[in-house]
Amino acid sequence: MRRRGALACGTALGLLPWALPACGNLPAPPMKPLTADDFRASRQRGVGFGSFGSGKRSEADQESLLGLGAGHVRMFIEAERVGQTEAYRIADKQLWALDAAAASLERRGVYLVLVASFGADARADLWRSSRLQASAVAIWRQLAERLRGRAVVAGFDIVNEPVPPGLTYAMRQDRWLDLAARIIEAVQAVDPRRVLIIESAPDATGPSFENLRPLPFQGLVYSLHSYGPFEFTHQAVMAEFTQARRYPEIGSDGRSSELLLAETLEPAARFTRRYDVPVYVGEFSAPRWAPDGSAARYIADSIASFNRHGWSWCYHEYRAWHGWDPEMASPRQDVQQRSSDAPVLRVLRAGLRAARN
Repeated sequence: MRRRGALACGTALGLLPWALPACGNLPAPPMKPLTADDFRASRQRGVGFGSFGSGKRSEADQESLLGLGAGHVRMFIEAERVGQTEAYRIADKQLWALDAAAASLERRGVYLVLVASFGADARADLWRSSRLQASAVAIWRQLAERLRGRAVVAGFDIVNEPVPPGLTYAMRQDRWLDLAARIIEAVQAVDPRRVLIIESAPDATGPSFENLRPLPFQGLVYSLHSYGPFEFTHQAVMAEFTQARRYPEIGSDGRSSELLLAETLEPAARFTRRYDVPVYVGEFSAPRWAPDGSAARYIADSIASFNRHGWSWCYHEYRAWHGWDPEMASPRQDVQQRSSDAPVLRVLRAGLRAARN
């Protein structure tokens, strides 16, 4: 009844879904600003929550985060080219949605990780153009000014899955870290205490941590996306992975997918031990049509691994694409009915709530 009251109140006022008032709901206590150390010991656990450009989020979606147990959401803001120029902009509608979302999440006591997507440029043009790089730095300065001092913002994830070119993986990582350092300096000049999340290059993979080095700044969290083995997590997701794969299973080489998952995470684990820095798994998932309930087992093993390493984490993603949506229970792609008892949802809910106990 309380949720219906909030919807009716917002509708009567003619407000956008993100801007709906809490009506009869009591506001959450004031949020404390997070530091990089708050990402240690797996304390930050959340879910991906789509893009500010999608306009798909509702009051019910936001309210459901509380029952799910999510402490934060990770959301994309999309930089777009200005015509044919070598400059980026953030559309006004995204900025308005960001402002409204920050206020709405703050009322509920749920943090926001803001991640920037530069689209295909993160794999190509961004690395070839000094003007585009300067514009990317300016975009983050603009966002830092807009959100300066807002405690609801858990951190800025500055580039999603950077893929710079280079003859070696070490050269590719160095090229990325050069740009990352410029963005960090620009943000910290505006908001010195803001947590900044640095994904490893290329593609934020666990193995890419072999070539990662800490940057000489305070307030940094290093990030990976965990999708190994890729043939399992992307079966029938990408055209080249057509074979149904179970988890765990023994491959033709005699090695188990359970072992492969552990191996893909080990470089990041060594990085954590060597440098004693906080690490955040910004994405991990498995398709619901993986045979015999494999997706739930994979998610459970992944969460257990992240917690064992002391990493914070974020499931990708909640109430978004149906293949990875944890509320979708059916293994059939054409059946997209939500269930509060879906296998992956049960695992995810238990993992999220454990952080609050």
